[in-house]
Amino acid sequence: MGYLEPGGDAVVVAGGGGEGAVVLVYWQKFDPDQFEFEFDEDELAGHDVSMDEAMEVFLSRFDVQRNKRHHGGYQLIGRTDNGRRLKLIVKEKNPGVIRVITGWDV
Repeated sequence: MGYLEPGGDAVVVAGGGGEGAVVLVYWQKFDPDQFEFEFDEDELAGHDVSMDEAMEVFLSRFDVQRNKRHHGGYQLIGRTDNGRRLKLIVKEKNPGVIRVITGWDV
């Protein structure tokens, strides 16, 4: 079983918290201000989703589950400020860096 990192933003699931540890985002305590974000703008644009809309999903209440197709990835479903319901595929690229791979309407 993992444990909550100090600060409450990630769970260490293997490796004891030192170098080489496997660290996952602790989504139940997620604070977007504690992360940097990267966006695949071309993939998002292909589904008519802007970077601003993707970021709005992170700033709202969202559901999250593991993405079975992308190892280490997650599916987030949430709403934009205008009520658009989006599914985002994201991955923690490095500790503290979340990459938004793509997104679309659901």
